[in-house]
Amino acid sequence: MMKVSPRVFLLVILSIGMLLVWDSGFLQRKFDKRSIVYDGIAGGDYYVIGVDGQPVERVEHGLVFTKVPMVLIEPGVRRLRLSYSLLSKDPSEFIEIDVSIREGAIYMISETGKGPELVVKD
Repeated sequence: MMKVSPRVFLLVILSIGMLLVWDSGFLQRKFDKRSIVYDGIAGGDYYVIGVDGQPVERVEHGLVFTKVPMVLIEPGVRRLRLSYSLLSKDPSEFIEIDVSIREGAIYMISETGKGPELVVKD
């Protein structure tokens, strides 16, 4: 049996630990200034299909950890394009709302009597 030096063993263990921390998304949330929006994929009433006329950016799955593909949005005043379905291509089914996004906040889209509204998630 091959003997491994303690330094090599420690280096391997620390490397695996760092990869797991990176893959979990912990470091991304710690240093990323964008906010998260839980949409229809995460149980909301609507799907975000566009932000300021651009395609949506979502959290990506890791190699080890599965992550919910939540929407990532830069802070500031934004225009969100929403739909009841991710499969819808009919522009008449899209709804646009103007929202103010705070840095690092977590939101959900809820249906109110006045239409969709972005609310801070508890």
